[in-house]
Amino acid sequence: MPMMSYEAAAEALGINGESVRRMARRKKWRRQIGNDGKGLVEVPDEMLAERADKPEADPPGDREDGREDARALIARLEAELAGARELVSAERRRGDEIAERLATVERDRDVRLAKLEQERDQWIARAMVPWWKRLVG
Repeated sequence: MPMMSYEAAAEALGINGESVRRMARRKKWRRQIGNDGKGLVEVPDEMLAERADKPEADPPGDREDGREDARALIARLEAELAGARELVSAERRRGDEIAERLATVERDRDVRLAKLEQERDQWIARAMVPWWKRLVG
């Protein structure tokens, strides 16, 4: 496990120097002050090996075909957006159908309720007639 400055560790790990400080504190890596007064940290070999295994990412500005990549990305995003718009319109149509069915069910319910109320009122009217008038009547 090599001892290196925070800046060198940051460069070796591909992260910010402050991130190395926090990581060293959190993972309890050995730290000390060097002869030049700068802080040193002991970075585990596994961390350096992990970083060496990862391929370097090409910065977007270094590519020659950056514009073609951007155009392809834009075309793909536009296709995805068109698909999303189709989904939204399909969901709206589905919502309209459901609302129409619900309105039909509510109308049917109101008609049945009116019939039941009318029947109830007839039964109440019959029940209010005295028993002897029902016998004679």
